[in-house]
Amino acid sequence: MNGAAALGLSHEIGSITAGKAADLCAVNLGSLEMKPCFDPVSHLIYVAGRESVSHVWVAGKCCVDHKTLPNLAQNDLDSAIALWQNKLEFRQEP
Repeated sequence: MNGAAALGLSHEIGSITAGKAADLCAVNLGSLEMKPCFDPVSHLIYVAGRESVSHVWVAGKCCVDHKTLPNLAQNDLDSAIALWQNKLEFRQEP
């Protein structure tokens, strides 16, 4: 909240409040590899990885829902990956 206030944006960001923009992610601490969990904060820092993220919201819009991209078809994603793969060049130095 202090960072948002310092930028003069506390009316738009800085807290999880209705009407403010926020980016959030949900982490599943209930999976087998996350147990036992005695300290959730410690687990978020030392144990949880990208595979533990179940949901992501950017500016209040759900971008990842149950580990899937709801607004992007798999074919669109595959096409985008193939396009970038073709644009990238691999140069091996002698």
